[in-house]
Amino acid sequence: MLIRKAFIFCLAFLFLLGSYSFQAPVGLAAATTGQTGAVNIQKLINDAIVASAANTGSDGVPKPSTVVIPPGTYRLASTISIKNATNLTIIADGVNIVMTKLTQAFIVSDCTNLTVQGLTLNYDPLPFTQGKVIAIDPTTKAIDVKLDAGYPRKPYSRIEVYDPATKFQKAGISHLWESKAVMVDGTEDVVRVSNVGGGIAIGDLITLSMNGVAHGINVGNSIGMTWRNVTVYTAPGAGYTDGGGVGGTHLDGFRIVRGPVPPGGVEAPLLTTVWDGIGFRNFAVGPTVENSIIENAGDDSFSIQTPGPIGVLKAEGDAIYIAFKDPTRTLQAVTRLRQFNDGPEVKILSSTKVDYNSVAIDPDLAAKIIAAEGTGDLWDIAEDAVYRIQLDQPSPFQAGQFIFTPDRMSSGFVFRNNQITSSYRGMLLKANDGLIENNIFRGSNKAIVITPEGQSDSHAGISNNLTIRNNRIINTGNQYFWPESEQAGAIALSASNVKSQLAFDNITIEGNTFDGVRGLNLNISDAKNVKVSGNTFLNTHNVSNGSNGAQWGIDSSTVIWVKDADKVSFNNNQINKMGPYSTEPIKIMSGTSNITGAQGGVQVVSPDERVSYSIKNRNSGKALGIKENAAEDGSNVEQRAYTGAVSQAWQFVDDGNGYYKIKNINSGKFMGISAASMADGAKNILWSDNRASNQLWQLVYVGDGFYQIKNKQSGKLLGMSGGSTADGALSIQWSASGSTNQNWSLSIFVPFDITKTYSIMNQNSEKALGAVNNSTESGANIEQRTYAGMPGQTWKFVDTGDGYCKIINVNSGKFLDIASSSKDDGGQTIQWNETGGMSQQWELVETDGEYFKIKNRNSGKMLGMTGRSLADGVLSLQWAASDSLSQNWRLSIVAPNQ
Repeated sequence: MLIRKAFIFCLAFLFLLGSYSFQAPVGLAAATTGQTGAVNIQKLINDAIVASAANTGSDGVPKPSTVVIPPGTYRLASTISIKNATNLTIIADGVNIVMTKLTQAFIVSDCTNLTVQGLTLNYDPLPFTQGKVIAIDPTTKAIDVKLDAGYPRKPYSRIEVYDPATKFQKAGISHLWESKAVMVDGTEDVVRVSNVGGGIAIGDLITLSMNGVAHGINVGNSIGMTWRNVTVYTAPGAGYTDGGGVGGTHLDGFRIVRGPVPPGGVEAPLLTTVWDGIGFRNFAVGPTVENSIIENAGDDSFSIQTPGPIGVLKAEGDAIYIAFKDPTRTLQAVTRLRQFNDGPEVKILSSTKVDYNSVAIDPDLAAKIIAAEGTGDLWDIAEDAVYRIQLDQPSPFQAGQFIFTPDRMSSGFVFRNNQITSSYRGMLLKANDGLIENNIFRGSNKAIVITPEGQSDSHAGISNNLTIRNNRIINTGNQYFWPESEQAGAIALSASNVKSQLAFDNITIEGNTFDGVRGLNLNISDAKNVKVSGNTFLNTHNVSNGSNGAQWGIDSSTVIWVKDADKVSFNNNQINKMGPYSTEPIKIMSGTSNITGAQGGVQVVSPDERVSYSIKNRNSGKALGIKENAAEDGSNVEQRAYTGAVSQAWQFVDDGNGYYKIKNINSGKFMGISAASMADGAKNILWSDNRASNQLWQLVYVGDGFYQIKNKQSGKLLGMSGGSTADGALSIQWSASGSTNQNWSLSIFVPFDITKTYSIMNQNSEKALGAVNNSTESGANIEQRTYAGMPGQTWKFVDTGDGYCKIINVNSGKFLDIASSSKDDGGQTIQWNETGGMSQQWELVETDGEYFKIKNRNSGKMLGMTGRSLADGVLSLQWAASDSLSQNWRLSIVAPNQ
């Protein structure tokens, strides 16, 4: 326990130039008795507020004033209250508050322009304990934890698991909040924790915290707060909460960091706050948070919340009856109301509380309310929080709808130059008109989550007009997998609850660096007018992807996911080093429109060694290959119109230090400069691997989806002889000229020849795919039948350039499609006019031998045959991937006249 000392102080007033300073004498001892002793902080502050109120200007507003709390350690048993302070600055440099009871340290209310500077807050006893796993029972899913010296001997149940090497939350652990803890009989320092699940090992470090009882600093109904250079080591709830007033709070240098070793202890604390780090709610003017640190919080690090949806019970003329879930909520006159941001808006003239039973509610809605009672559902309303709202015009809202106020969306918030190192969400956001820049998010399960958290079909809690720029997001996605949530991605926009319209609007995501993210990096869903530019994605998917978003069908193996979105643009985004658990750079899913730059605006700077590429010249648009598919050493590398010929396929083999060998798939030989020449104009040829630098190449990204390919030995760039655009022109090296002739694009190579016509044969039935009755009509079903060379059994392939293809029936000129763009098992295969939709795009997935699976881009399901039938006339369909041979297909070139 910390030592108490008592000493005496006197108060002095100094009035100067219309302001004054109110302080205790300096030079006091390092510790005080605090609330109950000679230096009473509460009295010091109260006296300063009274003196400030008496020293007003001609406008009746208190003049700026200052109170100084003497440095030292103050052990306090009761909460410090700051109420009705205006234009007051509290200097608390060197002041250490240690709360001896697990209660709020500060309650601040009804203050204007209050500044607090230099304070440090801690608790003794701590609101958590910690220790090390000494035993595991896998059968009962229980662990025994030996508590560290100096930490409370309490069987708290809220468990966190830490890696003993990093002292950070352990990767791969899911939420363990359902665990239960008891002291082991006969011990004083061993806790048995049950229902903990897997992933825990002997020696892992554990924190066990209480189920939060009070926040460290709680601010309400205030405006213009400033907290500068304040440190919070821990709190029995959130570290700092603030809401209900006009807002405009400024946190500068606010630190939530792990505290000192407790008395009698050896190990440093692993946890900071039991719950969230910093949270704001229901502000009109958003906060500014800068130069701050939040580490190892027990829940979300930072959040901005809004009041949420308001249920309309009844509408009559220019009045509505509404109900809140929260009985403390009210609405004031002149407050605006909407259902959607681009829909009708009304203003409140007056608000009158009424008895719930006095409102004639539609019976169906009343039944919903009764059924929802106690469930937490949207209609689980507080019947003592019902109001009649007089509007400035006839109500555009109907009973049963949900509405919201845009006046409490923390507009104009700023979050910059901060560091967050915690395992839960780094930022949870429901705010408008904000800036998030120059921050570091490290280790969070998601860095920035923009979501209303599954509320109503309205724009309640929906963020608009956001700029997210120049942030670094490092090693996120490793903890607390959440398959049942749509909140997947290091940066995630998700609001599937909004059905009638898209949710988010005008979002800019630019200049951010994502490094080592596990699973999905960027999730753009339910949004419009989104600009994604100049972002860098490094070292993606190096470990297994986890299960975030799995129940929503979100593919965590891709870097960028876009779904239910309109007017999303991509420009100059780079992906460097896609790892072994990645599949593709970007997936554009259903419900999207006006997506631009998805190919050229998202470029893989370091190629994927597992796939083959075509290499196309920017000036000519033609692809590198070998004449007549030659495979001999010394064969010239030429350009020719892309056909999908096998010699136009290349693989990049990483040689380290940023250099690659470029391997021709047909010959197995490597691209290199003839005779290791250093001269301009030297030919580019094929040769067996010689392990020399003339076969090593560097990719230099030049923007817009193009690269320079630079030879390591000569330092010269790959280009076409004489800048030719002709078929058969030879590739050479030349000094950098700035010409587009020295720019190249890489496209995933798809294994077919676009100049050829194919039959598509099922491995199980050995029958060919074709249109029923050789139909040429849109909507005609696709069947299998013994191959007879019929026109309706022949197909051509069109490369989309991103690893997918379109499959055209030669007879009808129509495209292989899934009826109604279904994503369900059993969706029927048809032919249809070209739509540009993803249900007409297919991926050829290699299997053993000469067969492929044909995977629909829209649904992710495989082309197969109904019931695995062997019979003629059976219709084809899509189904989830399986080992069935009826999902395997062979492509066979047929005669040109077929």
